[in-house]
Amino acid sequence: MLYYRTLGIVLKSQNHQEADRTYTVYTEKYGKIKVLVKGARKINSKLAGHLEPFNLIDLTVVKGRAWDKIINVSTVESFSHLKRNFRKIIYGSYILEIVDNLIKEHHQDKEVFKLLKKTLNNLQIAKQSFCQIIDYFVLRLLCFLGYEPNLSFCVFCKKKKVILSKNKFVFISWKFGGLLCSQCKKFDQNSSIISEENVRKIKEMLTENLIPENHDQSLTKITNSFLKYHLEKELESEKFIFGF
Repeated sequence: MLYYRTLGIVLKSQNHQEADRTYTVYTEKYGKIKVLVKGARKINSKLAGHLEPFNLIDLTVVKGRAWDKIINVSTVESFSHLKRNFRKIIYGSYILEIVDNLIKEHHQDKEVFKLLKKTLNNLQIAKQSFCQIIDYFVLRLLCFLGYEPNLSFCVFCKKKKVILSKNKFVFISWKFGGLLCSQCKKFDQNSSIISEENVRKIKEMLTENLIPENHDQSLTKITNSFLKYHLEKELESEKFIFGF
């Protein structure tokens, strides 16, 4: 196949040589791809205007030896309302950076594409409390990638009725992939405290596809620690997110 066509969401761009630019796009049919646009940095480029970060695009790509090249592209959705709000740009950039850093090239998953598209749309229409959207996105994405936490029983003693600590808290271990009761916390000293209420909220996000109505900072800390464990690094946009 010399050519392929797909929908995609632009994650980022980088200058290449004197007049060209490379683009990282998460596509519906082929996962994350890196493609080249010749002359994209020239003022008269017909393609570059469609390739801004966040844009949902319909692109046609020709395969090449060193680089696959975009030969035709049109904008399906520009998320213009998102781009007019500075805070939304920050949160949206964080979402794009997560996808770029967490997903390998050519890892194709239509559910991830749907989630990314849905999340950008949710962010575009949201009036406030963007953190719930981020929490939802991070948890759903990590589950699609095979990292769903066990929230039904303690991953060590296997007791379905998790033994609670005082004030109805349990513990969650990303190292072992699920809940730890108060008696088994000793097996992971880096485990995080999590309330019964937050366990319930995570279950709702994962099984019932619901975004929490009210923001809980402790839940955001938990989802961020989940993300960091699998990324093994901090993201550039993270310092702006948690500054708001």
